[in-house]
Amino acid sequence: MKEFYRRVAARIKRSWWIYAAIILILGIVGFMMPLEEGKQSYSAEAAIQLGSYENNSFNDPKQVVQLVTSKAFYDDYLGENWFEENSQALTIKNVSNHTISFVYTGASKAEAVQSLTTITTAFLTADNTQFNLKRKIIQKNIRALETLETSVDTSVEKQRFLYELETSELVIKPAKLIQDVSLIENARTLTSKELAIVGLLLGVMLSALLLFAPEYMRNYSQVQR
Repeated sequence: MKEFYRRVAARIKRSWWIYAAIILILGIVGFMMPLEEGKQSYSAEAAIQLGSYENNSFNDPKQVVQLVTSKAFYDDYLGENWFEENSQALTIKNVSNHTISFVYTGASKAEAVQSLTTITTAFLTADNTQFNLKRKIIQKNIRALETLETSVDTSVEKQRFLYELETSELVIKPAKLIQDVSLIENARTLTSKELAIVGLLLGVMLSALLLFAPEYMRNYSQVQR
């Protein structure tokens, strides 16, 4: 073992400038590497559980994705120019049978959060409008049926219809936000200084490999003999 370290020390003394040059060169290469152009971006995400009130446009995940990625929806709720200016920053996915995920990417944290909040609020507002229409229809039918005069023979049917309507009013539900708007940690671009440090570390590792590998190969050859 002493002979091993003696040879390593001799190699360092003889070729130290080579190892130092490798470390320095890789550090400079890391520092000089071109950085990705463009500003840092930030993403916000949210999730909505879809409602259930027999309206496929707002209750079926596939149709909801089509709805909230259409220009018409944003023209109605966020203005005519919103879709053209922001559609590329918005990603909507069908997470499960009843859940839709929204992701918005903006130039700042505030923009990402505020824009996604505006989008989810617009959808929930539209959904709530459709839900209330459905509920009002059910309530109207209940009132009409309650005031309907029936004979002894038809009173049973009336009670059955009333029960079905009252039950349907209880089971329908609107969409709701199940994951509040929150920021996502995006991958960050390394700075020139950080790239230089990575280059120096790689240089140290490469130098160590060039320094110790020959000795290990020598010892391995001797053992094989």
